[in-house]
Amino acid sequence: GVYSPEVPRGPDVCVLPSEAREFEREPTSPMQQVFESFARKQWGLEADDLRAWDLRWCLTGDYGFRVVIPVRMGGRAVGFQARTVRSVEPKYLTSSWTQRADGRPAECGRPAASMLFNVDSAAPEGEVLLVEGPGDVMGWHRGGRGRVPPALGILGVSLTPERLAAVAALRPERVLVGLDDEPAAQARALSHVEDLRAWGVDAVRVRWSGGKDAGSGATPVVVADGEGVGAAVRARLGVVVV
Repeated sequence: GVYSPEVPRGPDVCVLPSEAREFEREPTSPMQQVFESFARKQWGLEADDLRAWDLRWCLTGDYGFRVVIPVRMGGRAVGFQARTVRSVEPKYLTSSWTQRADGRPAECGRPAASMLFNVDSAAPEGEVLLVEGPGDVMGWHRGGRGRVPPALGILGVSLTPERLAAVAALRPERVLVGLDDEPAAQARALSHVEDLRAWGVDAVRVRWSGGKDAGSGATPVVVADGEGVGAAVRARLGVVVV
């Protein structure tokens, strides 16, 4: 896991932090339980789930006291996010793809704007659920990776052109856009629906019943365009409801 000049850098190459440790079946460090407890409380994941998602945990380094979440596309890790287990900001850090300010090399060869978490689980021409972060995806699939529709995480609230192209390349039957059930996020979701439709992709917005997001165990409910999105928020984000 340590970078060397001989390791090629490209869109399908990523080096996870050297301090990151795997979740062992028989932990050799009592600190692993701290991270397991966080994942259970935050995402509803058990120890086997953490290994299934290939998560890691760090105590030291740039990602100390964070859970490292690899982003795999095409079967390879192309980047990662690191979620703090403490009450600090920012909650998430994303792998660097250019040389860092202190001169250290980039960790990964792909910018965050082109990463889509769990995209490999989506079958071509099937239905997919678009959510915000890896935690939402893993929480949605806490009952099993085979749950349908599969959830894909956009690592935030922005559906960048690169992510939009990745979704469109799946030729999905329909995309359910399920950002957090908050006014600003729902306004963005409405904008994402329009962007997807402009690419010829059938898309609808969903809100959440019984929770605020996909990771909370809530149920998605398809809503009419503009429903539950305040006019002031729509205007501020430039969202037009038709």
